[in-house]
Amino acid sequence: MSSAGMFSLDSRENSDTNIADSISHHIEQCCLAFLKSLVDNGKNPRGYVILSNPCVNDHKGYKLKLTSKNSQLIAQMLRTISMIHQLRILKTRKTKRFYRASSDLFYEQKNLFGEQRNLDSCINRICCWLGVDPTSGYLLSSGHGLVIGQLKICRSTGITDCSLKATLIDDFSDANLFTTAQCILVVEKDATFQKLIGEGFLKLFPNTLLVTGRGYPDIATRILLNKLSNLPLFGLLDCDPHGIEIAMTYKYGNCSKTFGVKNQTLSHFEWIGLSRCKLPKFVISAVQFLPLQTSELVKVEKLCQRIAILGNTALLDELIRMRQCSNKLELEAVSGIAPGSMCQYLLRTKLSKYAVVEKSN
Repeated sequence: MSSAGMFSLDSRENSDTNIADSISHHIEQCCLAFLKSLVDNGKNPRGYVILSNPCVNDHKGYKLKLTSKNSQLIAQMLRTISMIHQLRILKTRKTKRFYRASSDLFYEQKNLFGEQRNLDSCINRICCWLGVDPTSGYLLSSGHGLVIGQLKICRSTGITDCSLKATLIDDFSDANLFTTAQCILVVEKDATFQKLIGEGFLKLFPNTLLVTGRGYPDIATRILLNKLSNLPLFGLLDCDPHGIEIAMTYKYGNCSKTFGVKNQTLSHFEWIGLSRCKLPKFVISAVQFLPLQTSELVKVEKLCQRIAILGNTALLDELIRMRQCSNKLELEAVSGIAPGSMCQYLLRTKLSKYAVVEKSN
């Protein structure tokens, strides 16, 4: 299966037909509101166009000034709404789920969107602007994350055994999950994910699921982790502003409250590093620390403000130390100490409870 993002427009058959119909209605109301605001804007050059359903949202944040700067975004949003509405209609004519890869939609309108992430951003905004919960399955980005370990995913199409190989995290909201795992470890990068597998992570921690969101976690990855919320959840990420922000995204959801929906927060998420405050100085040489760029220093300041409000002292202390030293540390620095060092040195200490006990000779 391709790792390209997909989104599902699923009415959940008979039980949620009315809700599915309301999505089409919301889209139509959004278009009517846009046309009306476009006419009104002609009378007031400084006016705004509305790109939301006024019956659902009544907030100035859902209005965009019709300027040359915003014209591209408005065109992208309207085209995305049009494609989603078309898929919604196609779904009502079928008895099973209707999927369409967002990469396919992107290449149909490549000149308009420019980059795949612009389309993905539009899809996520529309979920909120129309008052639709993306985790409900009607408008769901299924993601690019990976999972490996003692987990079986049972769906009407068959059973996927994640212990055999890394499995792409798709829309598992309707799947039955069976696992003998005792905990979950989330890592930031695909490179770290593959490195741990190569170091024998699954043998050292046979009862631990290994997951990567391959960067910032998408909705599908967070849905999977929520379905397994009875298991302890640990996160190992780079000691840099992006790593801290990713940890916050797992635990608290996206920064904007506008996009905060159910199943996107993981309050039991425990950050276990990479922490400069807990690394012995003799292990990591000074040359492994990289200087923070100006944009990263700005991000550190913003993250400090948010974390202070949330009251997470561990992450706040890490950011303050990062700001004071004006440098960062990536997990590759640990993996370069010695063969197998990430599993044997770092994780065996952090996850000793779940590691296989080595037999003495």
